[in-house]
Amino acid sequence: MLLTIGAFGYTADEFVAALRQAGVDAVVDVRLRRGMRGRDYSWANVGRLEGRLEIEGIGYLALKNLAPTKEVRAVQHAADALARAAKRKRAGLSPEFAEAYEGAILGSLDPADTAAQIRAAGSAPALFCVEATPAACHRGLIAEWLVREGAVTSVTHLGR
Repeated sequence: MLLTIGAFGYTADEFVAALRQAGVDAVVDVRLRRGMRGRDYSWANVGRLEGRLEIEGIGYLALKNLAPTKEVRAVQHAADALARAAKRKRAGLSPEFAEAYEGAILGSLDPADTAAQIRAAGSAPALFCVEATPAACHRGLIAEWLVREGAVTSVTHLGR
């Protein structure tokens, strides 16, 4: 089983409580830039996040190879600009982004190896990124890919 969770919509305490309630024992960070702007989400900046997770007894692993590159992110930024959609309010990813992400990132990876890396972090790992919903985040694409390729049997998306 694999879980996913995003930062938006949580305070640090609520985030940890959601992890605890779901039985998550490791957070697998799939962000390229592991920082967030603004006071409300400063808890999700890598140093603070790692420190809090360590105190809570929850493992942390960064897999930057799963993060979209600047060029791939630009595809979604362009789609957001056309739709006049703010990142925090985005309901889904554009088909162009999904295609670019799968081609540039997932296409170069072995799903079994990727699942093994994730499982090595803990027995109940959660993919972590920024967006509140997996449909609006590349972590959803990762999860779908791992299921489609038979590397993971089920995914649970945590969120509000």
